[in-house]
Amino acid sequence: MTLDAYLETAATTALASAGTYLRESAVQAEVDTSTKLPAPFIIVGDYTTNTARASSRTDSATVSLYFADSRKGQGDSPEAHHAAVARMAALKRRFLAALDAYPLAQVEGIRATPFDGFYSAELDGVGVQFTLTVPAVALC
Repeated sequence: MTLDAYLETAATTALASAGTYLRESAVQAEVDTSTKLPAPFIIVGDYTTNTARASSRTDSATVSLYFADSRKGQGDSPEAHHAAVARMAALKRRFLAALDAYPLAQVEGIRATPFDGFYSAELDGVGVQFTLTVPAVALC
């Protein structure tokens, strides 16, 4: 499996058919989250893979994801914001558990930060960054 495949499979598992996984640019994600697709969203943009040397048996990348839910029509209610952050923190835990189900994948250095008003679509949730390492054998 590729790094993308690990991320997509974990996202699909975590969402359980109730939301949207987006692997695209921030500009396109803003359009899609504001007009077309159902919330909640797991959004991952571009990332750079890191390989220590040519003979390395692993590929790794520092990945940034956004677990976001819409608050359209709810205004700036602190209660709505905190509820969205709590829902997206739970979605983040399901996503990380799905990645953890693959013994060949390593997830390290997880950092999570709540956010509000992401994009013009008024999304609230949790931004997460971590390093994902996958053995090169799995990439064949």
